[in-house]
Amino acid sequence: MKTRSTGLGKTELVQEFRYMKPQGDYVVIGMQTVEPVKWQVRVAATHMDILSLLKILLGPKVVWWIVSGLIVGLFTGFKRAKNPRPITDF
Repeated sequence: MKTRSTGLGKTELVQEFRYMKPQGDYVVIGMQTVEPVKWQVRVAATHMDILSLLKILLGPKVVWWIVSGLIVGLFTGFKRAKNPRPITDF
């Protein structure tokens, strides 16, 4: 996964999901950046945050993107998922 922060200018961080664990009224999502620095990033999300995320994930454009990626992936062995095309601006 690639991320950017306005505080870091155009620096692009590459990170990986590490864990999700419930803690009280939150689920803590842990990620590790692997390039260009090694930072641990944690997000504490509430039930409402997760519902908001699901609402976005279940939007028609995102669902179509997921389904079309699965269809193409089945025929190509998920080559693009393993080596995605570069993204220039996000």
